[in-house]
Amino acid sequence: MIHFYSTHGVDGANRIVFWNHLGDNWWIDFTPKEDPNSCYWEESSYEHWFKHCFSYAEKLGAPEWVLKPYKAERLFELTQKFITDQRIHCGETVYQSDRVIENGYEFIHEACKIVGFFKDPDDEEDA
Repeated sequence: MIHFYSTHGVDGANRIVFWNHLGDNWWIDFTPKEDPNSCYWEESSYEHWFKHCFSYAEKLGAPEWVLKPYKAERLFELTQKFITDQRIHCGETVYQSDRVIENGYEFIHEACKIVGFFKDPDDEEDA
């Protein structure tokens, strides 16, 4: 589980501190002027703030342990949307409906963009 809180950072910036049960911590400093869509608390709901904080952290290259809950939520939302859009109400719908398989390619691509693509250790381009 990831915990986080907002406090003041250096030079009047806001700071979001993330930590886990292993004692790892990571933080970002920001001002609303730097990125108006960042972690600015006012004018937004908690859910909106949460998503923007993690999105901003992802842009800044946060470690994987910070991003994992955010990625899990995005993957869950993507999957729910796919199930609803394809009207999948049982397992048989997946196997018997061409539309599900045809649209599955885009779903898989989007899921890989969230989770991350395979990095082949033998491929020099990935290194």
